[in-house]
Amino acid sequence: MIIRLTAKLAKRLHFPLQQALPAHENPYLDWTATVFSADRAQYVMLINSKSLFSVVFYAKGLTSDDRFVRKTEQTLRDNLSSAGFAFPFQRFIEPELMRVTFCKNANRSVTGSMNDLIYQAKCHIIEGNASPADLSILLNRIPMGALKYECPYVQFPKMLPR
Repeated sequence: MIIRLTAKLAKRLHFPLQQALPAHENPYLDWTATVFSADRAQYVMLINSKSLFSVVFYAKGLTSDDRFVRKTEQTLRDNLSSAGFAFPFQRFIEPELMRVTFCKNANRSVTGSMNDLIYQAKCHIIEGNASPADLSILLNRIPMGALKYECPYVQFPKMLPR
């Protein structure tokens, strides 16, 4: 599994970043993560690099790559199961969480989409008091230009490993 970290998140995890890797052959195993602040709290946004399916969780207590992987596993399990995608998690993602590779993000399209989603998340947090679980539901229902105006919730189950 590949998790592409922003420089800000890598610094928080005290993790030196390696060069960007090519896309993983299984799109369910390629994710991009960043950290952002809203309403005096820090959050992590984890986005599938192909479908832009995103999950959000609190960044509190994340000081190492091991803690980050454990929190990522828990959050992905909870969010994907509640969205009706328990099978892709159990079949493709969960077995690979023991072999996570961190690297830089090289895809500007994903970074741009992530910035748009962070803006949306901040608005929902500040104006609507949305929880991270609520954000994950709301953000995955937004049509994205990078997905030809489909929403990540529709795009995620369409991915098939090569």
